[in-house]
Amino acid sequence: SAIAKCISAILNRKDINLNVQELLDSGDTPKEVLEDTMQECTILDLSGCEIEELLYYISNGNPVFAMTGENDAVLITGYDANNITFYDPAGGSNKTMSMESANELFLQAGDTFFTYLE
Repeated sequence: SAIAKCISAILNRKDINLNVQELLDSGDTPKEVLEDTMQECTILDLSGCEIEELLYYISNGNPVFAMTGENDAVLITGYDANNITFYDPAGGSNKTMSMESANELFLQAGDTFFTYLE
């Protein structure tokens, strides 16, 4: 799933390789998978934040996991004054979207965000 691919991409940055989909299928939430596997990091639930508030973490080099639908997610990896850049696991590529469009998309998906601090 897109959710598993996004969580796997975060874990791969820390050289952690495991079957995320299996953990999700067994009932773990994305946040629980991150907390259980990245114990040296602090996992932050940024749900409800505005996109501008997420930019601090992205500027520090940490991607932000963002739900885009009931079973879909992306990793926000960069930004400029008007746009965000994100990894879309469905297409396997990086894409750009205006901040305004991203705010609408994330709001419709419940403004669910996670990231981590070293």
